[in-house]
Amino acid sequence: MNKATVSGVLVDGLFAYYDQIMSFFFEAMTKGWAAGGKKIKIPQLPGYKAIEYGKGECYLLDCYCVTPYSSKSAGFTTIYLRNIPIWVMHYGGAYDKTVMPFLKSLLLETYQKKEFRGGRGPGAFLKGSFYYRNEMNRDDFTIFSGREEIHNKDTGKLLGYHNFSGMILLEME
Repeated sequence: MNKATVSGVLVDGLFAYYDQIMSFFFEAMTKGWAAGGKKIKIPQLPGYKAIEYGKGECYLLDCYCVTPYSSKSAGFTTIYLRNIPIWVMHYGGAYDKTVMPFLKSLLLETYQKKEFRGGRGPGAFLKGSFYYRNEMNRDDFTIFSGREEIHNKDTGKLLGYHNFSGMILLEME
């Protein structure tokens, strides 16, 4: 039987928590950045913005930063269970401002469909003059990595990208 340790307590049936955590991830992300979630500042992280969501024993914090000196951004998303970090995603790259509404809409649609592709968008998506591609190296909620890109469909010009990776932090017994 699969077991995991949460808050120092051995938990039978990791998959019950796995399903709960993944379901919570999608619920939280449908209320997050892609949906225009309320941004907060964290004094200990100057230059960062964050969006938080909590329900029951679960809490998600999505923190990201941008700089006025370039189009680059980076961030991390952490899910907590009983105030213990149990899942994390890191991301970073750069996007042209013109693609942001497109990116937000396809991320939100992917979260609403409960499709996990590294916590980002679908494998491929075409709308208007934009083409989105999500290339996964590893594609599992427990450990994942990849790169997403948005191109102009007519010219092929790269309009932005993010590299991403993450994993579940529960120890398997």
